[in-house]
Amino acid sequence: MPPDLLTAGADAADDLLHDVFGIEKALDPLDPTDFLSLSRRLARSLAGVTHEDEAHALRRALRALDVDWPNLSALQRDQVIAAARAAFENVPARVLPQLDDVFGGQVDKLVQAARVQTKRRFRLEVGSRLGEFDRRASDFLRRSQGHFIRDEYGRRAEALSVRARDIVAEGLEAGLGRSDIARDLAAKLGESAIARSRDYWNLIAGVFVGRARSYAQVSAYRDAGVERYVITAVLDEVTSNGCRFLDGKVLTVGGAIDQFDRVERLDDPDGIKDEQPFVREGESGGTRFLFVERGGRRTRLAHVVESGVGTSDARGQYSHVHEDLAAAGIGPPPYHGHCRTTTVPA
Repeated sequence: MPPDLLTAGADAADDLLHDVFGIEKALDPLDPTDFLSLSRRLARSLAGVTHEDEAHALRRALRALDVDWPNLSALQRDQVIAAARAAFENVPARVLPQLDDVFGGQVDKLVQAARVQTKRRFRLEVGSRLGEFDRRASDFLRRSQGHFIRDEYGRRAEALSVRARDIVAEGLEAGLGRSDIARDLAAKLGESAIARSRDYWNLIAGVFVGRARSYAQVSAYRDAGVERYVITAVLDEVTSNGCRFLDGKVLTVGGAIDQFDRVERLDDPDGIKDEQPFVREGESGGTRFLFVERGGRRTRLAHVVESGVGTSDARGQYSHVHEDLAAAGIGPPPYHGHCRTTTVPA
């Protein structure tokens, strides 16, 4: 039986216990399958508390857009689209308090579970109770999510207005009337706004759980006197080149603590991204390369000589490796959305 089918079956059984029978299975954040279950549960909770407000905002936007487009001036069309955009701009004020409750209800549990499992798995001589660093990390995770989510809704409102403008222009060019344009707006905006929302919460949940796991591990390593950690990727067919490249790389626990000290002081999402950049892939002149972007400037981490994507247990081959990954911004995972990479003590 294929591994992905086994995973899907395990996830379905976990959902049945959790949703139907109300049984909470103790999930291990260090286990790849349990990690995905934790992320999916959180994403479902986030989508659950936001769906109605987002659907209401979409209905308001569509009502604002249900006008006699062929007989409006260009200025009037812009005003209508601005009114539709405003419907989404009001969503953060309604949903952020609810999201904060969801994050707050999960973060301490995640950090606690990751600390306990790190202690057990690696036989570290540390206590199981959360320390000062763990609580700082939990507070930061809870607080920083609001900044990113507020920005996301701003981008979503802008994307909605751009998409609406394109749909209207296409309809007018095709000679469509009010009802036909309204139908296209409802179909295409509904698909993009709500589907994108679900994808977004899946991404946010994965990054949130990944950061909670990494902070708890770094804290346990420090408390146990571990000075270095090894990046460990899940090497299967869908693992990114970035995680394949970083697999096996050794970084210092002190460097991870210093990185957190810097990011903890930040409120601006762009500043946080600069301190914890995701690894991305680009191409120039036929050369594929991995890079991070900080302050609008790219730093190449390595050239991809041979990609391992699509295969299991293969890192791939890389050249022109950056001499100081920590200086480039590489710390504990996650290194991209939906990242499953974790760490072990060196």
